Amino acid sequence: MRYNNRMKDIFDKMYNPDEDYGERLAIELRKVAKAARIATRLFILGVLLLITSYSLIVSACIKYLFFH
Repeated sequence: MRYNNRMKDIFDKMYNPDEDYGERLAIELRKVAKAARIATRLFILGVLLLITSYSLIVSACIKYLFFH
């Protein structure tokens, strides 16, 4: 019994059942949402850059074929 009580104290220090898990979950969800916003912005920027580069290539080909 003595060892069980000692282990209980160790686990109580590691895991406190009175902690506010809702607040911790909200903080983690805010972090995930922020990362998702950054990833979405980078994806949109990448798509816009891809469309722009393709349009520049197509316009250069048209200019070369018809006006050279």
